[in-house]
Amino acid sequence: MDILDQAIEFEYLGHKMYSEYAAGAKNTAVRNIFEGLAGDELLHVEYIKSLKNKNKMDFKPTATMHRIKEIISETADESFLSREAGIKDILKKALELEKKAQIHYEKELQNATDPEQKRILEIMAKEEARHYELINSLIKYLDSPQTILENPEFHWYEI
Repeated sequence: MDILDQAIEFEYLGHKMYSEYAAGAKNTAVRNIFEGLAGDELLHVEYIKSLKNKNKMDFKPTATMHRIKEIISETADESFLSREAGIKDILKKALELEKKAQIHYEKELQNATDPEQKRILEIMAKEEARHYELINSLIKYLDSPQTILENPEFHWYEI
């Protein structure tokens, strides 16, 4: 299996996990957050497949961080996330998956010789780091919901 096939497999795994979390969510805002993350994973698959098929496709970094900020600011109940059953464990599993994918891409990047594969792997490693930080911010939100939107870590990158 080549590097890009492995990347596609990782992204499908993430999509499946986030979709399952979304389907099991009781709260609409929580469901929307996980649906956004699942959608990002499918966009990653689309991007990697297009490059694998030698089609030029511009990569657009995740907009999920901005959508999540909107979801949080529009939700009247700031404790909505903490009331979702098992959410901390779910977020920790998501964090592990994102870190594992990031490390995988970074490792493959060190071994890659083709400039285009290097470029793709670098982009994907950065995107996984973004998801990692986003999920980490959600975990922090559980402990301090009233201050998360003002936290500089929640604004750490632009689209």
